[in-house]
Amino acid sequence: MDATLKSIPLDIDTIRNIVNDIIQIDLDDDITFELLDIIDIREEDEYGGFKINIIGHMENLKIHISLELTTGDRITPREMTYNYNCIFDDKKITIMAYTIETLLAEKLQTVISRGILNTRMKDFYDIYMLVNYNLDKIDIDTLKIAIKNTFEYRNTSYDHDYMLSQINEIQNDNDMQNMWKNYQKSAIYANGIEYNQLFDALNKLLDIIK
Repeated sequence: MDATLKSIPLDIDTIRNIVNDIIQIDLDDDITFELLDIIDIREEDEYGGFKINIIGHMENLKIHISLELTTGDRITPREMTYNYNCIFDDKKITIMAYTIETLLAEKLQTVISRGILNTRMKDFYDIYMLVNYNLDKIDIDTLKIAIKNTFEYRNTSYDHDYMLSQINEIQNDNDMQNMWKNYQKSAIYANGIEYNQLFDALNKLLDIIK
């Protein structure tokens, strides 16, 4: 789970206090949470922040929850109000969320900037799903602006030929192909998606924003 922090300092003491305040809220559901650790990932990620590891306890069950908290990226045009449906109760939780356009822009930038050094196969899967099954929900003009904003903020070249060359290099890299196969073993939702189909979606996306 990813989240973006706004108008609050991104430092480990502030984050620890915020997380502890949240997880100590008693919802009378017999579920408790324990903060394990907070890891600074800014050194290993050019747009990173903190990775927060939490354990949820429900009777004898333990569930690990990982949250990556970042700051600074522009949300184009702005964050949206999203109603999240509860699984067990007939109610909705209102949260502030990224637009699809900004989400797609960040994942494309990650793919382009990391090239064959990328280990985040989930980004390829997400782009595939968004382009193939959610294109009707995407405003193309907003998408173009979101991609330009994200690439500019993260100091990545917004050049069509450069992006094409990066995608071609990734597509033809044997290590990346093997990494996708390994990802499919642990992510059953990705089964049935051929490696080259990921790049059909990426190339389609580049055609859209040309």
